[in-house]
Amino acid sequence: MTGRPLESAARYQARVVAEWSSAAGRWDTRIVLGAFDSPYPGRVLRWLRKQAFRIADGLDPDPAVGPIRPTVLDVVPFPDHDLPHDAPTRLRHWALREDHGPTVRRLRVGGAVRVVAADHAERYVLTAWLKPGREPGPDLPLPR
Repeated sequence: MTGRPLESAARYQARVVAEWSSAAGRWDTRIVLGAFDSPYPGRVLRWLRKQAFRIADGLDPDPAVGPIRPTVLDVVPFPDHDLPHDAPTRLRHWALREDHGPTVRRLRVGGAVRVVAADHAERYVLTAWLKPGREPGPDLPLPR
């Protein structure tokens, strides 16, 4: 076998965590819902976006997709500044943003990305970062 093992090629990591608050108001219960490694920041971001949709659809199915006919549920449009305080809507809003280029650039230069969507007593934290001790690497164009 030639070349480096796949693990050594992975420069970027992503993790999705669900957290619950205790009666004291601390986020002290956590469960990792998924993790992903890649040599490319664009792939890490694409994975995070897919996870945002997976969580949002699991909590609150999108009325335009799924087993319930769109004519049964009403979609209520709202401006960005009036986003409801529910995790599924916030996750979809982040994942559907048109321009994720600045986020990929932030990862390329060694910055981190953190998306938090809270709902009552739980919150979902999507994070991506450059592995410590790694140099930023090349990237593929951001897929749509």
